[in-house]
Amino acid sequence: MARRARFHEKGEGLALIELARQYPPMHAVREYVTNSLDEAIPGIPIDIAVMANPLDKRMIISDNGNGMTFAKLDSLDSCIGYGDKRNKWDKRGEKALGLLSFGSIGKRLHIITRPFDGKGNSAYFYQMWELNESKGQIPTTEPVELTRREVERDFYGNFPHGTRMIIDLVDPHTMENVLTQAALKEWLRKLYTPALRKGIANINLGRLDKRSRGLKAESLEPINYERDSSVLLLDEPDYKVAIKSEGEPSVLELLLFVDPEAAYDKVAVHSKDVLVYESLTELAEFGKSPVWTSGKVSGHINDNFNRLVLGRAGIDRTSNAFKAWYNAIKEIEEEIRPIVESKKKHGRRLKEEGQIKTAFDAFADIWKEFARPDLGEQFARGDGGELLPVDGAEPTKKRQTPGEPREPRGTPTGRPPGPGTFRHDPSGYQQRVVPRGGAPIGYPQPVDFNRTGEGHLRKKIVDLGGSPRMLLNETHEDYQIRVDAKDKTVFVRYLVDLIANESANYEVQMLEMQGRLVGDRTETISAILQKEEMFKFRALKRLGIK
Repeated sequence: MARRARFHEKGEGLALIELARQYPPMHAVREYVTNSLDEAIPGIPIDIAVMANPLDKRMIISDNGNGMTFAKLDSLDSCIGYGDKRNKWDKRGEKALGLLSFGSIGKRLHIITRPFDGKGNSAYFYQMWELNESKGQIPTTEPVELTRREVERDFYGNFPHGTRMIIDLVDPHTMENVLTQAALKEWLRKLYTPALRKGIANINLGRLDKRSRGLKAESLEPINYERDSSVLLLDEPDYKVAIKSEGEPSVLELLLFVDPEAAYDKVAVHSKDVLVYESLTELAEFGKSPVWTSGKVSGHINDNFNRLVLGRAGIDRTSNAFKAWYNAIKEIEEEIRPIVESKKKHGRRLKEEGQIKTAFDAFADIWKEFARPDLGEQFARGDGGELLPVDGAEPTKKRQTPGEPREPRGTPTGRPPGPGTFRHDPSGYQQRVVPRGGAPIGYPQPVDFNRTGEGHLRKKIVDLGGSPRMLLNETHEDYQIRVDAKDKTVFVRYLVDLIANESANYEVQMLEMQGRLVGDRTETISAILQKEEMFKFRALKRLGIK
């Protein structure tokens, strides 16, 4: 005789408790909000409210959707794992397990529902679920009808139709340290950006304030992926995807941006308007993609046909729908790859130029200090009146207000933080102007030395219009390794080293050309090399690099 695996009589309740406890708190909130999305009245955006009530140790999730009839509410506790959404791929809660997730936040669940009848005459129905670990059970009460007065008094006010879930006896640590307003706001926006963006849902987040006992609430906005430097790649709400054995093609929604200045952007994966993966690269199939791992692409991909695994923690890879989805993403990847590669190069160049400028400016200031030893220690006046080391910016003019007494001699006048420089001597801080610049070589420029057959060189000096200019070999292995390092100080240190070294070499060459290399050549070169080391030390110190 055929047999089948089944729960032990006592094990069934324990298994349900384990299922109820397996959700991270934020994911438990997701289960209820997502169920609310499923209950939207066709053609009408659904209003969903998520409220934390630390005073009563409660989390409340309300909606103005279809609500439940008495019969539907009465059947909930006997349909766990096989609800009326099973095999309905347009529904989000088709596993019929999410209702148990209250056990990951609190110990009791109040369900208050009022079915939509178009007239506002329907009754309120109520049921309570409880997590009883001592007995290894989740007992539920018989559904009952509530009066309007009872709903107003005990369950946060009347509503025309929809469902209100109240998770009771929430763990205080979870409430105060996990389900914070800031964390919930970030999480809900991540989860439901497609629904918010399309106007399918309006989500309000609230919290009862401890002191005033008043409600602080805000309406959530979708994530805005667009920045000043970003470029729209795709905004396609109706990308057709053909699925094997399916008649009509399904739909994929794409919203993608590329930003050359970004480094850690990612593309979120949604299914039926709800987040599944925070990044497409969480799927091993895309973990090495030059497009999706570039850190330059942001946005989201949203489908209406994939089937999810338990807890909405991933897409079921065994279905034809997933295979069609995967092939569509690969096609999109190849389409946008040339654009992303182009932006990656542009973004890298921006980063390089910024770091080259940082290193050169620090070196130029140090050289200036060596060239003008009479200035001594230089300072600027900060916002609070303190003296700060400066890099030689020009001073600003301070207007003298009529009737205002003149400041005594020696008082720094540039504000804030003190354009202008000062040296300290016995008479006080004397303002001195030190023009920026003064480096013996011009601004470094990265170029490809392979074109001139000098790929082995790291740098060289060329004469451009009578001015010496330093060129950096951007194709040299040392350059490539350091420019791609996660720690940007690695590349800056490399640049300071090259600039100081070439400056010292250039000084020797100039002394020779001008016939000023007097005395013992070895001693002169040794002194210049010591100056090179001092340049490096001071420049790195100025940049805060140890």
